[in-house]
Amino acid sequence: MNYVTKENQNAYFTDNELKEIRKEKVAAKIQDTDYLSAHPEIPAIIQDLYKQVLQSRPNHDDLPLFVAKYFKQLHEDRCKALE
Repeated sequence: MNYVTKENQNAYFTDNELKEIRKEKVAAKIQDTDYLSAHPEIPAIIQDLYKQVLQSRPNHDDLPLFVAKYFKQLHEDRCKALE
Protein backbone atom coordinates (compact mmCIF):
# COMPACT_ATOMS: atom_id res chain seq x y z
CA MET A 1 0.00 0.00 0.00
CA ASN A 2 1.33 3.41 -0.90
CA TYR A 3 0.84 6.26 1.51
CA VAL A 4 0.47 9.91 0.64
CA THR A 5 3.48 11.83 1.96
CA LYS A 6 4.69 15.39 1.48
CA GLU A 7 7.05 14.13 -1.17
CA ASN A 8 4.42 12.39 -3.27
CA GLN A 9 1.16 14.17 -2.39
CA ASN A 10 0.97 16.04 -5.69
CA ALA A 11 1.12 12.73 -7.55
CA TYR A 12 -2.23 11.80 -5.97
CA PHE A 13 -4.11 15.08 -5.43
CA THR A 14 -3.88 18.65 -6.62
CA ASP A 15 -3.43 21.36 -4.00
CA ASN A 16 -7.08 22.37 -4.45
CA GLU A 17 -8.23 18.78 -4.00
CA LEU A 18 -6.17 18.48 -0.81
CA LYS A 19 -7.69 21.71 0.54
CA GLU A 20 -11.19 20.47 -0.26
CA ILE A 21 -10.51 17.08 1.35
CA ARG A 22 -9.25 18.80 4.51
CA LYS A 23 -12.30 21.11 4.61
CA GLU A 24 -14.66 18.15 4.25
CA LYS A 25 -12.78 16.22 6.92
CA VAL A 26 -13.04 19.11 9.39
CA ALA A 27 -16.73 19.62 8.57
CA ALA A 28 -17.45 15.91 9.11
CA LYS A 29 -15.60 15.95 12.42
CA ILE A 30 -17.61 18.98 13.59
CA GLN A 31 -20.88 17.30 12.57
CA ASP A 32 -19.90 14.09 14.36
CA THR A 33 -18.93 15.98 17.51
CA ASP A 34 -22.18 17.96 17.46
CA TYR A 35 -24.20 14.77 17.02
CA LEU A 36 -22.44 12.99 19.87
CA SER A 37 -22.84 16.05 22.09
CA ALA A 38 -26.57 16.01 21.41
CA HIS A 39 -26.76 12.27 22.19
CA PRO A 40 -24.75 11.53 25.36
CA GLU A 41 -26.36 8.09 25.52
CA ILE A 42 -24.22 6.89 22.60
CA PRO A 43 -20.84 7.02 24.40
CA ALA A 44 -22.53 5.49 27.46
CA ILE A 45 -23.86 2.57 25.39
CA ILE A 46 -20.49 2.04 23.72
CA GLN A 47 -18.74 2.11 27.09
CA ASP A 48 -21.18 -0.43 28.51
CA LEU A 49 -20.80 -2.70 25.47
CA TYR A 50 -17.01 -2.47 25.77
CA LYS A 51 -17.27 -3.43 29.44
CA GLN A 52 -19.53 -6.40 28.65
CA VAL A 53 -17.14 -7.62 25.93
CA LEU A 54 -14.18 -7.43 28.32
CA GLN A 55 -16.09 -9.25 31.05
CA SER A 56 -17.41 -12.01 28.77
CA ARG A 57 -14.41 -12.23 26.43
CA PRO A 58 -16.24 -13.87 23.51
CA ASN A 59 -13.95 -15.41 20.93
CA HIS A 60 -13.42 -13.69 17.59
CA ASP A 61 -16.03 -15.73 15.72
CA ASP A 62 -18.69 -15.19 18.40
CA LEU A 63 -18.21 -11.44 18.75
CA PRO A 64 -20.79 -10.32 16.12
CA LEU A 65 -23.44 -12.55 17.73
CA PHE A 66 -22.48 -11.26 21.18
CA VAL A 67 -22.89 -7.65 20.02
CA ALA A 68 -26.21 -8.46 18.32
CA LYS A 69 -27.51 -10.05 21.53
CA TYR A 70 -26.32 -7.04 23.53
CA PHE A 71 -28.30 -4.63 21.34
CA LYS A 72 -31.34 -6.93 21.26
CA GLN A 73 -31.37 -6.99 25.05
CA LEU A 74 -30.87 -3.24 25.20
CA HIS A 75 -33.87 -2.79 22.88
CA GLU A 76 -36.04 -5.18 24.90
CA ASP A 77 -35.12 -3.43 28.15
CA ARG A 78 -35.98 -0.06 26.62
CA CYS A 79 -39.34 -1.33 25.35
CA LYS A 80 -40.19 -2.68 28.81
CA ALA A 81 -39.25 0.63 30.41
CA LEU A 82 -41.57 2.49 28.04
CA GLU A 83 -44.61 0.30 28.87
